[in-house]
Amino acid sequence: MVVDDSPDVRYLVGAYVEDAGVEVVAEADGLEAALERLESAAPDVVVVDANMPGGDGYEAAAALRARRPGLPVVLLTALVDDTVRERARATGIDAVLDKGQFDRLAAVARQLAGR
Repeated sequence: MVVDDSPDVRYLVGAYVEDAGVEVVAEADGLEAALERLESAAPDVVVVDANMPGGDGYEAAAALRARRPGLPVVLLTALVDDTVRERARATGIDAVLDKGQFDRLAAVARQLAGR
């Protein structure tokens, strides 16, 4: 599942991972929509944007995991620095990628899903 408020980013993530053989089972433009789609989509991994209206990626990771403990979460952000990494680690996010690393996303998702 891809959770990002930008339709362009959702499209790019989908294009990159699907070209690498990873299926995007759902998209959401924010936390509320992600929670609504979580059970029916049953994703193996969720990719969340760090900055979204209505709940950032850290809040999204916590809320999604509250409903599905152990669900792997990848934080995708425009700027990765030590503060982002530390906050992600404290939140239990499994991986942090820069939005310039779309080419690594499929491999990270497969690894986190155990495939």
